[in-house]
Amino acid sequence: MHQTSTWLADEAARNNVCRDRELSKFAFRLGSEKTHVAASVADFPSLESLLAKLINNPAILRAARLQTLMLSSASKDAPDATPSSRYST
Repeated sequence: MHQTSTWLADEAARNNVCRDRELSKFAFRLGSEKTHVAASVADFPSLESLLAKLINNPAILRAARLQTLMLSSASKDAPDATPSSRYST
């Protein structure tokens, strides 16, 4: 999952969606967690600040959720592939 959140952070910065890498990784974690959201994001030290930033930049959360859905769909075909090998830009 770390590799995937890093990939999202890189792509978000490259495409001028979000230059804040921590926020991108937080959005991915939040967007990809299905059941235990609080436990999944609890290790981010600036949780309140990140939530406030996310409200001002909802596009990164939408991108994270879309990436999660695409990866979930693609995992049936190539479970060991990286995000960049599945969806090159």
